[in-house]
Amino acid sequence: SVLLSVVSVLAVVVMVNYLGSRHFARFHVTGDTRYQLSPLTRPLLRPLTNEVRVVVFFEPAPQATLYSAVKSLITEYQMASPMLKLEFVDYRVSPTRAVQLRDQYQLSTTENPNLVIFEANGRHRIVHEHELSEYDLSGIMEGLPARRSVFRGEQFFTSAIIGVSDSAPVHAYYLEGHGEHDPRSQDGTQGYAGFAQLLREKNIELA
Repeated sequence: SVLLSVVSVLAVVVMVNYLGSRHFARFHVTGDTRYQLSPLTRPLLRPLTNEVRVVVFFEPAPQATLYSAVKSLITEYQMASPMLKLEFVDYRVSPTRAVQLRDQYQLSTTENPNLVIFEANGRHRIVHEHELSEYDLSGIMEGLPARRSVFRGEQFFTSAIIGVSDSAPVHAYYLEGHGEHDPRSQDGTQGYAGFAQLLREKNIELA
């Protein structure tokens, strides 16, 4: 009877661990919500049926706080959807792999190389490091450095995932030649570049 009890307990433990590995919930116990997925993002990840490949092409330097933010957030995406396949590439440690990625995605060798690549269905989108942050410039006149105030990772990551996984992209067309506002112009009063960028961030292709 002792042997039967031991076997029964082990069987229960194995079953509980099996079920726990397939059906689990994660809870945040800290007050930091910067790297938690919003209620708007999670429903967009559930219907994914095609694999989305994500390459974090970053240098994980100790002082690179943005890398830590990117890694924490993109890991949340992977935990929310098994269709996301992550690869972290440190271009200084893995130069051969870095060259392969630069050739494959035609990456510039002169720009800041820190970026995140999203690929699915033969399409890819790239989110650059400078797009991921908003900065507080209020102290510039006093000689203080710009301070990162907002991390915009979820906005761009969700947009990129939906953009490469949707089979039929949405297009928005504009007319020109009749005095319309130019969506390529950065002019603060006449240019619509800000509006055009907003459309692109929402996975709407402008033409």
